[in-house]
Amino acid sequence: MSPPPNPSDATDCGTSNQMAGWPSTALFPGPEAYVCIGQALQTGRRAQLVIISPGTRNSGRKTSDGYELPTKLVRTWVVLGKHRVRQITDQREDGGPRTTEVCTGLRIGAPGSIPVGTGCG
Repeated sequence: MSPPPNPSDATDCGTSNQMAGWPSTALFPGPEAYVCIGQALQTGRRAQLVIISPGTRNSGRKTSDGYELPTKLVRTWVVLGKHRVRQITDQREDGGPRTTEVCTGLRIGAPGSIPVGTGCG
């Protein structure tokens, strides 16, 4: 389960894999990733941000030093235009659905938090 490819005309705001240092280190997007996607949404510039985070189940895989790896959740935001963002949440590895919705905004919390689409339909 991989994130969708970045559209060729979109700015890459980054891909953050919070499972890259599992289990001792979680890598979170830096503040510049949130600024990038937020500014793109305000100006209408195409951009994409991807965050891969741990799911709730055991994946059956292990790290090279024997730690159990959880399933992963892949969340992708693609700015389509001014105040239009496609939010894709892929929970299939964790036993859930893959959903896509178009939203009018994003609630972006502190660095390390997961953005949440607003005005989605």
